Amino acid sequence: MRTLDLAAATFAAIALSCGLAQAQGGKPAPARAPAAQAQPAAPQPAAQQPPPAAAEAPAPAPGPKPWRTEILNFDNWSVTCQDFREPAPRRNCQAQMQVVRQGSQQVILTIVVAGDDKNVYRAAVSTPTGVAIQPGVDLAIGGQTRKIPFDTCEPARCTAVVVVDEKLVKDMSAGADIDATMVSNGGAAVKMSFSSKGFDKAWAALAAKP
Repeated sequence: MRTLDLAAATFAAIALSCGLAQAQGGKPAPARAPAAQAQPAAPQPAAQQPPPAAAEAPAPAPGPKPWRTEILNFDNWSVTCQDFREPAPRRNCQAQMQVVRQGSQQVILTIVVAGDDKNVYRAAVSTPTGVAIQPGVDLAIGGQTRKIPFDTCEPARCTAVVVVDEKLVKDMSAGADIDATMVSNGGAAVKMSFSSKGFDKAWAALAAKP
């Protein structure tokens, strides 16, 4: 994990709503301004006669469990790989870097890189809520700035997703500094700077075939 010093006043605008309760299970809600409040559902009219009690639905069968989990650390990155035997032998891996506020263990930004079954890799950049949705996240690395729109917002975080192309892999593998800039709901630009050191080794472990 990489630390950085963020001005308390601007960070408070981003982290203001981090004390909300964690989202319950289910698909994350579409991205929206964190300040918007959901309206309560309209009450439904009472039925004339109560329906007969339905039998309790059986709990869904648990998915296959990995027979082995391996965690590798490379400077600012960690790679977690899980090996499965069922329904067919496979290996799932993801690389992660967390940025914490200096002087505390409060995570203020997370980058997770993972591939799908078509070997398309994406980087998910998660920030605290309290950010303006429209501007998204500006990710500056290797002399290029990528504007990444927010994909989802949950009570505890907002996430922007970008496809990992060859240029991004090259820049991050060089250990370049990364500047992530977003805008708070109050209109203040908040910039976080950190190093991608170790990504070259993390990427090699992530893309390795079992």
